[in-house]
Amino acid sequence: MLVLPAGLAGAQDVATPPIMMLSGKCLRVIVGEQDMTAACSGKLGRTVLADGRSGFYFLLGQNHILTFSGTDVMRKNAKGASIKVDRLIFNEGLETNKPKVLSARGQCTYGNPSKGQITVRCSGSLRQGTKFSASFQSDGTPPQQP
Repeated sequence: MLVLPAGLAGAQDVATPPIMMLSGKCLRVIVGEQDMTAACSGKLGRTVLADGRSGFYFLLGQNHILTFSGTDVMRKNAKGASIKVDRLIFNEGLETNKPKVLSARGQCTYGNPSKGQITVRCSGSLRQGTKFSASFQSDGTPPQQP
């Protein structure tokens, strides 16, 4: 069972939008002192909403999900894009538990997965200063909708 660091509580209802899945290798998932890399799977989810919000979904264990959520940011160079992260969402995968939504500041950078292998890198900190970082390298296959 995965547990967020002490003091990271608070829940809101979070609807799950349509998701695209990338295959590859999870390189790192760390929140505070907790290294969740060993539980991270070879799949990464990605959502983009009409209002400009988007997120990356790191799948942990059998049913846990850690989402880095924010707004897409236009970058001047054509080598990639980024999300200005303002929330981390931790879903335990239990219908009886609402996802925990945590205020955050950070970013995720990434390339175009339709053009080949990319690396997604997310980093920043929670409101109370707890650092987070996560990265995933795709295997180059195009994203799939489950």
